[in-house]
Amino acid sequence: MVAIADKYDMALVGPNCMGVISAHQKLYATGFMLVRPQPGGASMVSQSGNLGLQLLTSADRRKGGVGKFIGVGNEAMIDAVDFINYLHDDPRTNTIVAYMEGFDDGRRLLDVVKRTTVDKPVVVLRGGMSDYGKKAAASHTGALTSSTAVFQAAARQSGMIVVTDPDEFMDITFALAYMPLPPGKRVAVATLGGGWGVLVSDEISRCGLELAELSPGVIDSLSKLLPPFWSHANPVDMVATTTAGVPEAVVETLVASEGVDAVIVMGVVGSMSESQRAIAEIEELKAGSDGRPGAKATDGCPPAEQAEPELSERELAFIKQNAGLMDRYSKPIANISQRPMSQAIFSGGGRYSSFVLPSPLRAVRILGKMAYYSGYLEKKGRRRSG
Repeated sequence: MVAIADKYDMALVGPNCMGVISAHQKLYATGFMLVRPQPGGASMVSQSGNLGLQLLTSADRRKGGVGKFIGVGNEAMIDAVDFINYLHDDPRTNTIVAYMEGFDDGRRLLDVVKRTTVDKPVVVLRGGMSDYGKKAAASHTGALTSSTAVFQAAARQSGMIVVTDPDEFMDITFALAYMPLPPGKRVAVATLGGGWGVLVSDEISRCGLELAELSPGVIDSLSKLLPPFWSHANPVDMVATTTAGVPEAVVETLVASEGVDAVIVMGVVGSMSESQRAIAEIEELKAGSDGRPGAKATDGCPPAEQAEPELSERELAFIKQNAGLMDRYSKPIANISQRPMSQAIFSGGGRYSSFVLPSPLRAVRILGKMAYYSGYLEKKGRRRSG
């Protein structure tokens, strides 16, 4: 197959792969798996077909765009490093992500990634990092895995972002594709309840980040917005204050502060729609379908379920405002939903989109990796443009 492709000056992907996707060109060539993510800035290379498609399915479910997907299979002619090199020059790709189990030429991988990361982030979901994983990789793709310590050291030198968890892989992919990099490590936390703030503070320490110290001016501004018994410190415990305009003003006050590089907002998204659902259910139980208090809606049969929007208009407006704030201040704002959501990416119509996560600790971890990459660019004398 390689000889025939060479003879006719053709490029051969695979064999034994799940195919390719180029969403901007509406090319979805993934065989029996019908996956059609919307176009986006992240492009993916995978040495595993089924894992790559599972990641694509996750992206599609979260409404996150993927520009290109390449399943490299057995890499008879073109390998994963070739595609990373290609995506470096692709004008529609702003973030390069890859699932890799092994590589034949570590020096070449390091050189390609070093050239690429000064312009675009490279995220690698790495398999074969343990002795068990190395044996599994050898039987799966025949991959020759390297020393874990050597690989991690090379990754740090090249600016590569390495993860071992598929959920974290998708989180950092979307964060880099849709949000600005933090200019530093100082994180402000706004939360509707105090317990979340404690756990997030611990994770911030573990991830090499810092709790931002709020200036007296910021404290004064927040005191004008919140009840007198608010925390008066970071994390900012808003003590369940969801009065119209208050969470919005709190977030803007924090992100505008010169002493803050990133903001995590916990519980605003999801809480307002949840309270509306509770009120509606109480009213239904009180009135019933025939108007009598406590009456059943039907003769012993539950009413037909009606589809409800996941978020209220106020929450959607809050998310859109956050995207606008990221445009204005070029700092990431990560929102944590109070309840499970199917959609994660919400466009604000500008350079950046809001990314809603299901867990505050996951938000801290991605901000830690974004701050690492931002620091790497600074050392190289580069700053990523919007």
